[in-house]
Amino acid sequence: MSLPPNQPKSTSRTTIPPGGAGTTAHPTSPPRVGGALKNNLPLILGGAALLAGTYYMYQYGGDTKAAKERDAASTSARLKEELPGNKKEVKTSAEETLAKIGSQVDKTVQEGKDRISEASQKLEEKAEEVKRPVLGTIDEMDKKIEKETSKAKSGISSWFGFGK
Repeated sequence: MSLPPNQPKSTSRTTIPPGGAGTTAHPTSPPRVGGALKNNLPLILGGAALLAGTYYMYQYGGDTKAAKERDAASTSARLKEELPGNKKEVKTSAEETLAKIGSQVDKTVQEGKDRISEASQKLEEKAEEVKRPVLGTIDEMDKKIEKETSKAKSGISSWFGFGK
């Protein structure tokens, strides 16, 4: 055997272990294969996907149309439950809103009635205040007219000799 001219001659023979250079092999352990898992990963993932698809088909009896309809129905039902505007919530929120509006309307109507009664009471008081002096003035004028009329009557009656 001939070595390249740059290599020194070695007196002992070295053997390369089965796992490759730089690894030490234990005499009882099997040789290490570094890339076996990486090479089999697509095969393992494909098998898992095939098993999942098979179970899916087994669950629905092999009918893909029925499986799609059942999935769609279950998804639809779940979404309807999760939506905030389902019928019960809408009904209760509508009732609460109507109750609030009704109480506000009742309160506003009562406030209006109270204001009207206060205004009519003030109006009556003002009418009484104005009525007193007017009636007093009318009474004074009436007395004055009666006095003047009685004077005039006595003056006319005295002309004809009926007076005092």
